[in-house]
Amino acid sequence: MENRTLYMFLLTMFMTSALGVIIYCGMFSYSFKRRKLFILRLILSIIVLGSVTNGMAYGLYYGFTHGIETSLRNVELIRMASNVLSLLLGMGTLFVCFKEKPSLILFATIMGYACNGLGNNIYELLINLLHRESIFMMIYNDYDSLSQALFFIIHAVVFFVIFFTCARAFAKTAKSMDKNISKSIVVMFAFFTFIMTGIQGSNLFNTAYNGSMIDAVSYTFNGIVALLYIIIIFSLRFILVWAHTTQEKEAEKAFYDSYKEKVELQEKNMELINLKCHDMKHQLRSMLEGQNLDNEFIEETQKAISIFDAQVKTGNETLDTLLTQKSLICDAQKIQLTVMLDGEALSFMSMQEINSFFGNAIDNAVEYLMTVDEEKRFVRISSAQNGSIFTIRIENYCETELKFRGNGLPETTKGDNGYHGFGTKSIKTIAQNHGGDASFERRDDIFVVTAIFML
Repeated sequence: MENRTLYMFLLTMFMTSALGVIIYCGMFSYSFKRRKLFILRLILSIIVLGSVTNGMAYGLYYGFTHGIETSLRNVELIRMASNVLSLLLGMGTLFVCFKEKPSLILFATIMGYACNGLGNNIYELLINLLHRESIFMMIYNDYDSLSQALFFIIHAVVFFVIFFTCARAFAKTAKSMDKNISKSIVVMFAFFTFIMTGIQGSNLFNTAYNGSMIDAVSYTFNGIVALLYIIIIFSLRFILVWAHTTQEKEAEKAFYDSYKEKVELQEKNMELINLKCHDMKHQLRSMLEGQNLDNEFIEETQKAISIFDAQVKTGNETLDTLLTQKSLICDAQKIQLTVMLDGEALSFMSMQEINSFFGNAIDNAVEYLMTVDEEKRFVRISSAQNGSIFTIRIENYCETELKFRGNGLPETTKGDNGYHGFGTKSIKTIAQNHGGDASFERRDDIFVVTAIFML
């Protein structure tokens, strides 16, 4: 009976450790791209996990019952082997079930291992303070419902805290993590594995003391190990922040570069259009002087020319060019564009800022208005100045309910196109760069962008 108890103790210890790592790893891998036959792969992985842990438990049980000395040295080796085994099983499960970069698999494994270790050490620290038996020692001693409840409660708290502080951030960042982050993960992984498999659950510190000192040493040791896990988790969380910031800057740069190329192309097209309009006017005048043309033909031709020859005049050359281009687009899409803007007051903005600010606002409005009825399509741009405060207001019809993020920016309705709403973000950033701010709101089926600048 005692031998069977030893086997059950080893099996429970190995199985709990491995399952804990896999559950926490799953928290960080739920957004990963799954491989084909995912459910089958997961089931097979669990079967392999059970077989491996059972085989290791039985092998050690057989060895202990056939002459292997149960010395502190051997117990420590078994403990480290159990830690390494749970780590490898967690990593292997992710590799088998998910089709992701190795760096992401390693990251999820490290975080899963660290979270499981943090929960276990907080649990050990608490039951030592309460003078309760560990859940693993219940096999040898009486059942302790409080100790068992504490084990699951602590792990549940750790799970949800880490999920909301780290796992969700990882899910948003994982798909666009910087290539260089793999080096950081490998270094952290090597350091983490070397240190934590060596000290997690170690009995070396406890056996160095006896009597009343052993409790104090146990508390200190479990507290230090828990603190190390917290440091590891927050270090990896910092890597996530760094990766997200790096990727956001790269995507924002790509957005501005793309927009700059589009603006330059539009300017060249406008130059060609203006030249053609000028030539057509002279040609038409010559034709009128030399021939008696049909009046209807003349009116239609002049109307066509006037569309392309329409120049928006605000007093700012860059803004005039941009708004003229946008007016042609609006005219083609049956969108009424109204501009009451003091362009001369915008001298504090650079050419790039003008193109980005107004271009993004109008492009977003036009893209949405193309989805509504023609009679509802309008864009109104106006400005007002009160002392050193200059306000720009841009309005367009909007019948769609919008969601706004914590920073006040509306969530993009374009899907994940790689820019993640950088248009509205650039509007807000430009206003903030000039001592002001930009707000976005929807009132009475009108979407309003209000930007305030300090002159």
